[in-house]
Amino acid sequence: MTENTILKAIAGFFFALGSVGAFLPALPTVPFWIVAAIIYLKADPVMAHKIFEHKVFGKIVENFVRHGIITRKSKIAAIGGSLLVGGISLYFMRHHAWGFWFMIVGLLIGMVFVATRPEKIRE
Repeated sequence: MTENTILKAIAGFFFALGSVGAFLPALPTVPFWIVAAIIYLKADPVMAHKIFEHKVFGKIVENFVRHGIITRKSKIAAIGGSLLVGGISLYFMRHHAWGFWFMIVGLLIGMVFVATRPEKIRE
């Protein structure tokens, strides 16, 4: 197997996970598609551009991959989704102290990361 074939397979895996996430609220689409697009840019740029052209998630993915930005609307959706799904998950983990605190730290790191990304392309 060539390196390119392996990269395509890995990108395909992340793309598939993200595609499933479009239908399951606990599994995020955009982060997996960002990873897939980054890998596809090296292994198969045509596939990366197909992700960028997706009518719902494409612009969000492209903005992050190419410019490192997350729009305010996307930040609100990401943090709101994290609070909702994270809150439900924390409820079920409330009797497992190590898991509960691990999830809180993970959620906080993720939300701080999203909140601190620029919202517009810097010139």
